[in-house]
Amino acid sequence: MVQELRRILGEYLPGVAMVKGSIDTLVVGRVVFTRDECSRGVLIASGGKGEVLVEAIRVGNRIHVPTSSIKGVFRRVGEAIAKSAAPSLPEPEKSILLAHCEPDDEGVAHVCYDITHLLNVLKNRESVRLLAERGYVPGDAVDEIFSQLVSEDRRGVKRVEPLLAQLCPVCRVFGGPGLAGKLRILRVMLSSNDLSKAIDRLAHTSIDRSRRVALEGALFVEEYVDLKRIVVELVARNVAQGSIDYRLLMSMLSTLKEVPLLLGHSKSRGLGWYRLDTAETKLVYLDLTKMQSLHQFLNAILNPFSYGEEVKIC
Repeated sequence: MVQELRRILGEYLPGVAMVKGSIDTLVVGRVVFTRDECSRGVLIASGGKGEVLVEAIRVGNRIHVPTSSIKGVFRRVGEAIAKSAAPSLPEPEKSILLAHCEPDDEGVAHVCYDITHLLNVLKNRESVRLLAERGYVPGDAVDEIFSQLVSEDRRGVKRVEPLLAQLCPVCRVFGGPGLAGKLRILRVMLSSNDLSKAIDRLAHTSIDRSRRVALEGALFVEEYVDLKRIVVELVARNVAQGSIDYRLLMSMLSTLKEVPLLLGHSKSRGLGWYRLDTAETKLVYLDLTKMQSLHQFLNAILNPFSYGEEVKIC
């Protein structure tokens, strides 16, 4: 059992670069989405269900699209891609990905499917000590983690969620329990300086589904913004070319060429449909370990598009 865990850690984990404080590689991008021809615009609302007027989020006189809204859509697409690819991945990523889920009111977890094999490997005091030596669990918590793992209840799984998240490609790229994601959305830029002039409104009424008629008193109005383009600036660190994390990131972006980026409210009514524009999008890959001097390193960080290797989205 210990030898099996040593093999996993020795062969697999060193190449993942999950817990490193240093930055070895960067993927820097300016990703452009253009409105689908069948869509009217986008609604990122500040209001909630049941309000008479659902307003777009404003900051001063400008419409605002939170970075979390973009990253949330990226994550959903990435999760679908990773799940579909799970059977072809090596262990332990295969088991961890199949166990990745978001139970109601619990956030991301890795308890949705049978991970007995992985837990059996971990249910060994020496194995947990080895994980502590590698920096994946606190050194002073080895006994506590081991006792919880052998208790055969959900607490044991919950206690090692930060470890499981580091072994999960989705959590590594987009974030998970106790783990910040490698992908960061830096800024979302919209296509007009005075976006208040681009706002229009749609009137709707809720339906009484039991009677199949309009629900009395349920008329409401939604604002939407006639945006032609949405520009997303992003960076992903320590996502080495050829790694599973890199392939997941590139596959997610590639999928958005064909599948619309469904953003905001009222997507079934034609709002929020945008597609990745590969002609306008630019991505570069920086291998900072190859920088010859501190001056070159700093210039590469400050001017990535001048120093980086261009990446094509296939």
